[in-house]
Amino acid sequence: NKINRLNLNKKYLFSPDGTHLISHSIRGGVEEYDIQNCEAIGKFVENGLAMVFSLTFSPDGNLLAGGIQGASFSEGFSVGKYRICIWDTETRKVLQVLIGHEGELTSLAFSPDGTRLASVSRDRTIRIWDTESAEQLLVFIVDDGIESVAFSPDGTRLFATSGLGKLY
Repeated sequence: NKINRLNLNKKYLFSPDGTHLISHSIRGGVEEYDIQNCEAIGKFVENGLAMVFSLTFSPDGNLLAGGIQGASFSEGFSVGKYRICIWDTETRKVLQVLIGHEGELTSLAFSPDGTRLASVSRDRTIRIWDTESAEQLLVFIVDDGIESVAFSPDGTRLFATSGLGKLY
């Protein structure tokens, strides 16, 4: 399966080292491509088994986090539940499953050192997770659905924006 054109119904994300491209869509599936050979090399989630709303790599590229609804039955998840999966990018195996959001996960961001993951959702929450233990460290409830999230370069601040243009 070679890359010869991009599907406009999918979103794309480059690995931090620029050697791989990840494609995903809300219709399901997370596929990895080798940029040098322009070939598909594996799947994190099979097509049709989960709606994928957002993805992000850890700064070192060793982890991939995805905001999903539903998932592969072989991995033991319930259909219809919102979850964050953290995969090992080398093995494509799920390392952690983070549960807490009750709406579409619109954005994810790793801290610069990769030890924390921030997630935001249409459920009007901003959550911070420990990436190793999967523990939810903080939850902020705001008055609007959040669209994007980012850590400052030094990891000491977190910024989130809403669909109405509010900055948190």
